[in-house]
Amino acid sequence: MPTRKKIRVISGPLAGLEGNIYKVNKKRKRITIMSSLSPDGKHFDLFYENVEPVE
Repeated sequence: MPTRKKIRVISGPLAGLEGNIYKVNKKRKRITIMSSLSPDGKHFDLFYENVEPVE
């Protein structure tokens, strides 16, 4: 299984949420993340400018 990059939401109502990148839509400039907070792995769609990588 490939390693997924971890990101953090930096703005908006989900600010502070961390998760793994699930899918990237380059055409619409959106990233789908899988939340680490939810046991069922909820997915959220976010704009590129609302997230930053976690090192």
